[in-house]
Amino acid sequence: MENNESENMSASEKEAGIMVIIIESGDATEGEHHHQTHPHVVHIYSEVEEADHAFRVKDSTLVDHVFREFYRKTGLDKTGNDHFKCEANGEDLAPLAAETISHLRSSGHCQHLVWIFRNQPREKHYGFFVDGKHYETTHSALSGAQIKALVPSFDASYQLVLEADPDKVIQDSETVDLNVHPERHFYSVPPATFGRS
Repeated sequence: MENNESENMSASEKEAGIMVIIIESGDATEGEHHHQTHPHVVHIYSEVEEADHAFRVKDSTLVDHVFREFYRKTGLDKTGNDHFKCEANGEDLAPLAAETISHLRSSGHCQHLVWIFRNQPREKHYGFFVDGKHYETTHSALSGAQIKALVPSFDASYQLVLEADPDKVIQDSETVDLNVHPERHFYSVPPATFGRS
């Protein structure tokens, strides 16, 4: 792997942990009756362990097949935040998944066949309900005031009540753990009415 490949990676890509995929051109040889090209060799280099997971592809191989073989060889789980990009120009390769390796080069897309893979796990979301409507947050716990702030129509004079056994009024400064299953259910009540029969 050439030094300029890692130099062209952004700091955020390095921090996220990236892999460089290099598809080496096959050697052309003259056979008895026709010109023959040996399959390309795909090398996957990891910044973390410098592992080399090699496999072969042909000119007619689809880009999508390389993606799938990449996951199989590395044992990585596919997430919604995965990106395969051309190292030379940063072009996203996902829209080109149905193209062949040869077409990728001949059409001017990523001619050098050096790809950058970056995997960022999905950010975990925590859900809860207020008055029957579902809301989500990336925080595993919120205060009563923060929960109210996430509900656009919440009347500031109302109380926030957690459905429990028994139900409980949540004060603005009180923190509620949202990392639970099933998700928490809250409801709003006018002031000075909670607990009346």
